[in-house]
Amino acid sequence: VASRLLQAHMEDGWEAELSAAQDEVSRALSEGMVRMTQCIIEQRQLLKAEREKLDKDIAMFQAQKERMQSINHTAGERVLINAGGKLFETSLETVIKERGSMLQAMFSGQFHVETDQHGAVFIDRDPDAFADVLQYLRTNTLPAMVQHRERLLHEADYFCLKGLKEEVTNANAHLWSTGHIVNEATFQGHSHYVLCLLLLRDYVISGSSDATIQVFDLLTLKPLRSMHGHTDYVTSLAYWSGHLCSASRDTTIRVWDVDSGECLFVLSGHDSYIQCLQEWNGFLVSGSQDRTVKVWDMQRQVCAQTVECSDSVKCFQLEGNWMVTGVVNHVQVFDMSTGQHKKTLEGHTGVVRCLLISSSNRLIISGSWDHQIRLWRFHPDDLLASTTPTECLGVLEGHDLWVSWMQLQGNILLSSSGDRTIKVWRLDTQKCTRTLHTEHADAVRCLVFKDSTLVTASFDQTVKVWQRSPKCLHCPLHCVEGECLGNSDES
Repeated sequence: VASRLLQAHMEDGWEAELSAAQDEVSRALSEGMVRMTQCIIEQRQLLKAEREKLDKDIAMFQAQKERMQSINHTAGERVLINAGGKLFETSLETVIKERGSMLQAMFSGQFHVETDQHGAVFIDRDPDAFADVLQYLRTNTLPAMVQHRERLLHEADYFCLKGLKEEVTNANAHLWSTGHIVNEATFQGHSHYVLCLLLLRDYVISGSSDATIQVFDLLTLKPLRSMHGHTDYVTSLAYWSGHLCSASRDTTIRVWDVDSGECLFVLSGHDSYIQCLQEWNGFLVSGSQDRTVKVWDMQRQVCAQTVECSDSVKCFQLEGNWMVTGVVNHVQVFDMSTGQHKKTLEGHTGVVRCLLISSSNRLIISGSWDHQIRLWRFHPDDLLASTTPTECLGVLEGHDLWVSWMQLQGNILLSSSGDRTIKVWRLDTQKCTRTLHTEHADAVRCLVFKDSTLVTASFDQTVKVWQRSPKCLHCPLHCVEGECLGNSDES
């Protein structure tokens, strides 16, 4: 009896479990069907939306095509442009010549453009400056006058003409290889060596071993203010987000409002004096005698990264994710994405004092106490392969004393030296094309140039402003008033 009762109970349990399992499968299938139906509905809606978008894009394309055909038909392959009240007539091919420019976009038919009563497209720009832009687009030639080229550089920025900007920049750099240089002004505001320079807007800013920063007006050529706060040498200046930054042997970095002279905040963290500064990707970077390079988050006013070097950092330069540092008599290369040392470039026999990276020329350029400037091949594949030596492509020799500073524009390199001269080099030929005798009474510590203006600073406590001039009273080419300093090494 017990056995029969147990068997009956087990049969009833199996039937209940089987029934429950069948119900679960049925619910799962039902829910799956619902989800599948919802997915199909959603996909149909997405396809419908994509179709509607495609139809709109096709309609927009057809409208743009009709507008372009209308422009071509109306202008007969010519366009009229009203620049600042003056009419210009040119071909459509000319104005859309440079891809990605504002002019190409204006005449692409994609945007509404304002026209005057003559049907000319109106552009609110200086007509004389626009004439220079049009001349370049037509002939690929630049105006001869320097001031026209500087004006053309502003127009190139406005119209997003990258090719024109590159041409003007290179042409302005080549001006330093020819013509005549005159000393326009000499500033005497420091009581000791001038160690660093910066051109910021219309200001010439200098830092000195007298622990002060002097600000001069480049337009009026008059001193504006003296800025105090550091307690030791001011060794380096940099520009960050509209503000002036200064580094010092007092181990601090100060951030200033250059217009008022007010110190906004101070950064501390190095254990020894700071020798170099640079803005990089929105950060400020400093190199120090304490064998470190620090990356500063300026918004939070904290150090975001520290890179350890093998010795005191005399100078550095950053480009993209790469950093090169001058450490004793060699150059160290770092990958800043990891902070790792990748390569050491050896060849100098004196302390490396200044560095440049040129992506366009694919060069690392180093200047040293051994009087030499060395050109190193800059290629990421070589730098990543730590076992592959980086090739020294050339050595520029000509200075009689240490190379103190360098600046590059296009393929024209300017270098200053303890021998009180500035040399102009062409990187494509690796030749010195000119030597400028500055008449500073001591070593030229640094230089900065922009367009036709050159500024030099010296251990003689002065800052000099030079202008390249097309005329001279002191030579057959009749330079403007002032002393003609230029002599060409090629002539």
